[in-house]
Amino acid sequence: MRAYLKNKVSALSDSMSDLMGSEKEDAAPHPAVSPASPRDKAMVKQWGVTRAQEAALIERFRQELQAELNPLPPSTDKLTLRRFLRARKHSLSKAKGMFLDQLEWRKANDVDSVLHGFKFEERDRFFEYYPEGFYGTDRLGRPVYVQQPGKVNTDELWKFTTMERCVRYHIQQQERYLNVVLPSASLASGKIQEQSIVLLDMDGVGVSTLTGEVRKILALIMEIDQDNYPELMYKTLIINAPTTFRVLWAMVRHLMDARTQAKIEVLPADYHAELQAYIAPENLMQQYGGSNPAPLIKEPGPWQDAKIKAELGHKGKDWAQGLPSFDEAPGGVEIERRHSASVPATVLAGDVDERLPAGVGGGQGGGEGGLVRAAQDADTRSVQGEVWGSGGQQARSGSGGSRSSSSGGSPGGNRLHT
Repeated sequence: MRAYLKNKVSALSDSMSDLMGSEKEDAAPHPAVSPASPRDKAMVKQWGVTRAQEAALIERFRQELQAELNPLPPSTDKLTLRRFLRARKHSLSKAKGMFLDQLEWRKANDVDSVLHGFKFEERDRFFEYYPEGFYGTDRLGRPVYVQQPGKVNTDELWKFTTMERCVRYHIQQQERYLNVVLPSASLASGKIQEQSIVLLDMDGVGVSTLTGEVRKILALIMEIDQDNYPELMYKTLIINAPTTFRVLWAMVRHLMDARTQAKIEVLPADYHAELQAYIAPENLMQQYGGSNPAPLIKEPGPWQDAKIKAELGHKGKDWAQGLPSFDEAPGGVEIERRHSASVPATVLAGDVDERLPAGVGGGQGGGEGGLVRAAQDADTRSVQGEVWGSGGQQARSGSGGSRSSSSGGSPGGNRLHT
């Protein structure tokens, strides 16, 4: 039993490190700094750089890409470049390599056409055996992504669709997240939203439900997200976690850095009050103690609002013009501290930015975990992966190595990652 737990703890620790992009080799040395402002102190504690240093790195990143690519693709806006830099701990060479690999992957898989060109007619049936989607926003306006891995049933899925089409649909969802969901949430909240909260419902997850096909598709999805859609998840809230997972989590969480710990919160069995500290009842499904009667498949939220749709359609890629960044909005950080008492204030205040110019954040490449959504920094959806003793309906490979540019639908081909 001791050897079993030791192996599980080691596997979970390794998985979390990969998942959160905390590989030591990605760290880049930066000059010693003496931050003067609270925001810079938070930045240095979380990222090892000040805002000015990060801004300079972003500009160098853009210039190097321009020298190599010329003309620059639409996905080289400030927010996107910053995500890739942060995913590689501000190592410019590694961020550049990751970004260029992502461009190759997009080209090889014709990702630019997937948002409007791919038709997933079987979505309603798919949802019955793979329930996931966005459901409202949290109290600070971030989209909430709900996933129910205990209900994934690939035996039924493969009766009417294929893994290739499911993976293609996931990529479409990620592009929708970047180009529709985040901009809509930003316009509705009056501030730029860059990340989502993931609500991971582990009800029904167990060894008996773990199959090779489930592991395969979820590992593919996880790897795509980690490699191509980094730093899109703010936090994962885990509910209905199996007892074994809770035990393992208690054993390994102290081995992780503060930032990784802050991204994962396992709520107690009686989770309603804590969940509502993050998400208002009107934005929560009734099954989670909320007051919203809409089913998950309807994906209620600002992205369904006719006025928001019209505004987004009018502004197009300039949707971020005039909007303050997340921390600049009145009361944003203080509200965050009140609703996230378990998260260090330095982490909460750390994701800072200057007011963004016109045209920033519109194009592709702005966000784990799409769907997760997540992750990468890899999204925390892989928390429930193959490392669980009592569960692991989802398994992810979480590795952050080089990407494959093969089509996202081949089970043995590319890796997907929020």
